[in-house]
This record gives sequence, C-alpha cells and structure tokens, in this order.
Amino acid sequence: MQKMDCFRACRLSNRMAMGGTAGAVIGCGLGSLALVSRALWGVLAVGGFGVLLAGLAIGYRFTVCPHCGAPLYDFPRMPSEIPAYCPSCGKKIDPPADH
Repeated sequence: MQKMDCFRACRLSNRMAMGGTAGAVIGCGLGSLALVSRALWGVLAVGGFGVLLAGLAIGYRFTVCPHCGAPLYDFPRMPSEIPAYCPSCGKKIDPPADH
C-alpha cells in the first residue's frame, strides 16, 4: 500500500466527497418519491453521507505540508488542487516521482 501523501489525499478526498454527495442526494431525492422502497433509498442516503464524511476526514487529516505539517486548506473549505508552495513555511511542494 502506498503512503498517503498530500496529493493522493486531496485526490481521494475530492472523489469520495463527490461520490458521497451524489449518493446522498440521489438517496434523499428518490427516497421521497417512494418508487421502490424507502428503506433502500434511506440506506443509499446514509451510505452517501458516510462516504462524504470519510472523504472529508481523509482530506483534513492528510492534506498537510510534507515539510512543516501545516494544513494546505482553509477550514472548512478543501482545496481542489495542492498549491505549488506551502502558505505557512513557503517551501516548494513537489508531487511524488510516481505521479
């Protein structure tokens, strides 16, 4: 398993947040129509919210400067991409070689 760097964490966090939001919205929206079963759509909505929260937790935990450990986001807003330089220490943030 690869080490969780700030680039990978940002990418994973953004994907989980988008997927979780989509699941929660679809589950809540279609659950109100009750076409199939409210319980089935409720499970989708709860699962979507869970994935959304897990993505945000990964982002808040691992989207930090590799040099000084300062966060690379303005709470509560997560970045869509990692900045070139750390806003705290000013050092250059290079992506890993396998990127």
